Amino acid sequence: MPNAIDRLFEHVYRIPSVPDVVCRLIRELTVPDANLHDLAREVARDPAITMKVLRLVNSAYYGLPRRLTAIDEAVLTLGVDKLTTIIIASGMVATVPQMQGFDLRGYWMQSFRRASYAKGIAALAAGVDPNTAFTCGLIADFGRLLLRMANPSAAERIDSAVAGGGHRQTWERAELGYSTAQVAAELCRRWRFPEELQRGVAQCAEPLTFADFDPLSAVVHLAGHLAELRAESAAPHEIVGFLPAHVAARLGLGEAQLQQIAYRVYDSESGLEGLAA
Repeated sequence: MPNAIDRLFEHVYRIPSVPDVVCRLIRELTVPDANLHDLAREVARDPAITMKVLRLVNSAYYGLPRRLTAIDEAVLTLGVDKLTTIIIASGMVATVPQMQGFDLRGYWMQSFRRASYAKGIAALAAGVDPNTAFTCGLIADFGRLLLRMANPSAAERIDSAVAGGGHRQTWERAELGYSTAQVAAELCRRWRFPEELQRGVAQCAEPLTFADFDPLSAVVHLAGHLAELRAESAAPHEIVGFLPAHVAARLGLGEAQLQQIAYRVYDSESGLEGLAA
């Protein structure tokens, strides 16, 4: 018998499908010494992603001395780490259709911030792969998109309650019987993403409520707070007092590290804004 989350998926008019090259990258995020030329060949097989990648790397943000016209040039110019980030983000953006009455651009801009901050925080936290943290941060809110596709009226009621100061997970469980973090984790399972990523997505909203502490989920949780503060235009010197210090402490991050995050990570730009156009 299908559970409540299964029934939600039955009502999604188009369950997002991730391009093959993006799935491959995500499954192999922690594989050392990725071959740059193999990566270029894989990306070149998807014309839509190739076009988005080249458009982005030729943008003013990267300030390249000449325009790149081939994906293998982008690999060699940017390096595998930056290109992996761009490909994953491009592929994820392509999975979601426009939805009437929903600010999809605003959603992606906030997701890019969270993902970028998660990657930066992971570089300071032991045992968390930065590219995995980026991916987890990027898709952590996918459950909200699926809820809006399947049950827009419920999504709007929950969003209104949260805008009034309500706790999202509390309202989701009261309205739906589950959280959208669980929905996003189920989507990751259906995409056959690594269990580490599934767990990080499932737990990032409330990382200290689970018996087994997951560092990845804590990194993304902190990144989410940073993204919200950024959206509120808080200044870097103001934000440390608003971050959940108890979560940071479980990652071994004290006040000095939080200050470093505030000034090094918080003001950084993802360079992905052009994908949300």
